[in-house]
Amino acid sequence: MKNLWILSTLFLLALISCDLSLENKVHAQSPPETEPSKQNPPPELLKQEIRKQENPPKKEKWTFSSLEPGPWQTMAIRYAYQVLDRYFDPTKTLSEDPLLNHSKFEYERVYFTIYVNHKTRGCQSSSKGNFQQAIEQAVIETIEDPRFGGPLKAEELPQVFVSFNMVLDQRPILSRTVAGITEELDLGLDGISIVKGKKKAFFKESVFLKLNFDMKKLLERLCLKAKLSKNAYQKDSSRLYAHRMLSFVGDRTSEALSLYRYQKLIDRKEVTLQEISRRLKLARSWILDKRKEDYGFLHYEYLPTSNSFPKTNNLIRQMGTLWSIAKNANYYQDEEMRELAFEGLDYFLDFQRQEGDRIYIWPPKDSPKIAYNAFILLALCEVESYPLQNQIMDALGRGLVAQQRSDGGFDTVFREKTEAGIDFYPGEVLTALATYAEKAKKPEIYEVLKKAFPYYSNHFRNSPNTAFVPWHSQAYTILYLHTQEKQYAEFVFEINNWLIQNHQILKNPEYLDFLGGFRTQPNYSSTAFLEGVACALHLAKQIQHPEYVSKYQESFLLGLRFIFQLQYDHSDVFHLIAPEHALGGIRTSMTDSLQRIDMAQHFINALLLSENYQLVR
Repeated sequence: MKNLWILSTLFLLALISCDLSLENKVHAQSPPETEPSKQNPPPELLKQEIRKQENPPKKEKWTFSSLEPGPWQTMAIRYAYQVLDRYFDPTKTLSEDPLLNHSKFEYERVYFTIYVNHKTRGCQSSSKGNFQQAIEQAVIETIEDPRFGGPLKAEELPQVFVSFNMVLDQRPILSRTVAGITEELDLGLDGISIVKGKKKAFFKESVFLKLNFDMKKLLERLCLKAKLSKNAYQKDSSRLYAHRMLSFVGDRTSEALSLYRYQKLIDRKEVTLQEISRRLKLARSWILDKRKEDYGFLHYEYLPTSNSFPKTNNLIRQMGTLWSIAKNANYYQDEEMRELAFEGLDYFLDFQRQEGDRIYIWPPKDSPKIAYNAFILLALCEVESYPLQNQIMDALGRGLVAQQRSDGGFDTVFREKTEAGIDFYPGEVLTALATYAEKAKKPEIYEVLKKAFPYYSNHFRNSPNTAFVPWHSQAYTILYLHTQEKQYAEFVFEINNWLIQNHQILKNPEYLDFLGGFRTQPNYSSTAFLEGVACALHLAKQIQHPEYVSKYQESFLLGLRFIFQLQYDHSDVFHLIAPEHALGGIRTSMTDSLQRIDMAQHFINALLLSENYQLVR
């Protein structure tokens, strides 16, 4: 564990700090070249050197000879506050700390940032003398930094929150293309600099977050900051460097918090029943915050880095989120969520079309996908006392059943012979019908699932797809619990074994925050995959299969660790423009802060399955 903890800090990220357009004073403090006494090589020589690298070496993992996380980080925070206090009250004293003066502190430069109420109030850096002297100089210059609303005022001291970003060393970047540079950098973990002659500029890793990891935009701004043309990074005469960073934050009283890509690195030991409940409440608050005041239901996307709501929408995901809202309201008897669920049902049922004894949800300017019926039916299964609830559920259900063909498969759009979305829509429909059969006590509906089973089990075996797994896991878990026919449980095991074996990162992750995620570059889809794993774990316990219980327990706990990492917690939002809008939401990935309602939907559903099936104790 010690080695894991040591490695975890090697990729620590910086907090939002200086504005992207730092002034010349900061320009002059950019990290020096590896050999500052030597002139840059002629462009043609550098070009030849780069071309020799037909297969550029892979990035080496960070290793520190001596600088490791520990009590010194908290001591650095405490000393910074002493310097702050003494600046405004000269009668106060500074305590000498031998640990901060120790020669083992090897670094190029330390950046210091002051935040007041989530706003940057100053950012400066220093490489003066020993570490304690560098802290003192950086703090004083940050207090006097005029660029963020003028120098800090004494009355702001009680609200001050501080961060340290330490530049440790550097390595050359050989590529001159956006894709190649992206590959050579550890996004959110490395700083970057450009040098051309006497012109230079440096961006901490925090700048990646401000630009939401838009590498082209970042490189152009880096060049402009160095007073070069915006495409100078493409020139062989320019030299690019990646800089290893170590970052931590703190206030006056608590221990320093080390950060990894702007967040606390979650340990699997933190996955507890209490933590699941707390994070469900955070997600609930995020959903309620996205409620639309005008016509519509929820804001579909939110971008924390710009505090903006992109003008995009997806009605299937809106309705899927409605289902998770209704589930949350039902499980916790939450009146506010129940009210929101009713609002969503009112809104989407306005799109209904009735044909005989069937209802179809048919939004304007869209094709009537069977998923629409499925999610409205699922939502109705979770609420109580909605007007004409039973009649609407029956009519929606009849509409879905009518879509099943004689071979057991479903046409996925009403009035059309198509299987578009075969790995999504049929599973959503089967989950809805199984839930409806259970809720309405209509055992004849289970026959639809039985009829579909040979068709879709064969489809998966011929064309396995990750999207297929969570929906069919939920549907056939319900069917097994009703029938006790082992073939359904065994299929749930089969598809989740395939998912875990081929797609989950269970050990030796490329980056520590990837642990437990699914796919090479894990993202929000892991929240959905955990719904399938939760079902498999529940069935393994029901059948008393020790090997599978152990396998799925490990997968589920590590998966929860990963999706907790995706969620913005209180310690992760201090650098955001409007933290109250981001708190509790799920990011697209570790390098994309965009939040979307369906990410919260699957997060909530996975955690509710855990609660309902008592998977974590």
